[in-house]
Amino acid sequence: MYPRAAPWSWRLYPSKRGGWTLKYRDEDGARCEHSIPSRYKDENQAKKYAKAWIEERRKLVAETKATASVAPPPPSNPMTFRKFAEQWTNGELHERYPDHIGLKKTIGDDKQRLRDHVYPVIGDVPLVELAGTAGLDRADEVMSKLPRLSSQTRRHIAQTMHRVFAMAAYPARIIPASPLPRGWLPKVKNGKARTYVYPDEDAKLLSCGEVPLVYRVLYGFLAREGCRPSEAFRLQRSDFDLARGAVNLDRNKTDDPRTWALSTGTAAALDAWWKRLRPHAGQHAIVFLKDDATEIDPYELAGDFRAHLRAAGVDRKALFEKSDVRTPIRAYDLRATFVTLSLANGKSEAWVSARTGHRSSQMINRYRRVAQSVAELNLGELRPLNEAIPELRERDGVVE
Repeated sequence: MYPRAAPWSWRLYPSKRGGWTLKYRDEDGARCEHSIPSRYKDENQAKKYAKAWIEERRKLVAETKATASVAPPPPSNPMTFRKFAEQWTNGELHERYPDHIGLKKTIGDDKQRLRDHVYPVIGDVPLVELAGTAGLDRADEVMSKLPRLSSQTRRHIAQTMHRVFAMAAYPARIIPASPLPRGWLPKVKNGKARTYVYPDEDAKLLSCGEVPLVYRVLYGFLAREGCRPSEAFRLQRSDFDLARGAVNLDRNKTDDPRTWALSTGTAAALDAWWKRLRPHAGQHAIVFLKDDATEIDPYELAGDFRAHLRAAGVDRKALFEKSDVRTPIRAYDLRATFVTLSLANGKSEAWVSARTGHRSSQMINRYRRVAQSVAELNLGELRPLNEAIPELRERDGVVE
């Protein structure tokens, strides 16, 4: 066999269209071609051009290899996992990459998960050190240090880490790829049994003077309108048309604006509440504020709700049981109360989904069996909100 030609060896050949073609071997000895510009018709001129072109090409390849072989110096202030995640939660990444990173409605939940569970383990580690298996090992370490949380909560924490790593890979391009492989997110186990509030229990809760009024209005609103607590916390006075009894929920979890007619008595209750306690609040004022104008803590709401139920004398065991098959009731479960009682009292699926924002029949069908039992027990409906809360009852147009 003939020995392979040396790199950068070359020869000129006449081209079919006239002129010359440069055939050469590149730095790896592979065959390559380059068309000599048509202005170099003379063979000597073409050879002179080819020699200069080959030399320039060889130098360029050598310089590129030399640059690639020198590792760049480490940054003086490396981007850590915490710094990058905070740029996400404060909206900076959205401003920088608006086409790829949106503004998340529930970013407060992610802040808490990062602060409580992720930052203590990997918060101060540079992202470049978390590329590849090192990042996977540290993410597994985060999950191993979680307390005995539900599978759903563990998955939420894992999803938050997964999202930060994915954004660091693209569009930020700090790391070549996310270290978390497909299938890494933990599976959610079958949901535990949850319960709902009976109409007579709702009446006890909303009439209990020991429970602050703003909480009773909030609980009554959630049970009668079906929205999520996180959605209710963002409602402003301008979102309500109390004269016509309507509400516009433009800001919600699913980015699907909803408008519906308020349940009987809800508009009157809200109107009486505002006139009594916050008559000078502007149209952009947050609706569900405490008496001292501070916001209700969403992370304490589940515990507050159970405490308020007990204060009102509601002590049904199923509401507070925590076991392998049942979870204690939360304020979020007032949404289940709304769906269950609505279906039990003959409301259609379309009527329910217009208020809850459920996008599939599958989610609403989960409540049908319980709703059938409620109908058979003839538990009835919730009282109108303005009648259920004594402080908001009106007689002859005057709040009692």
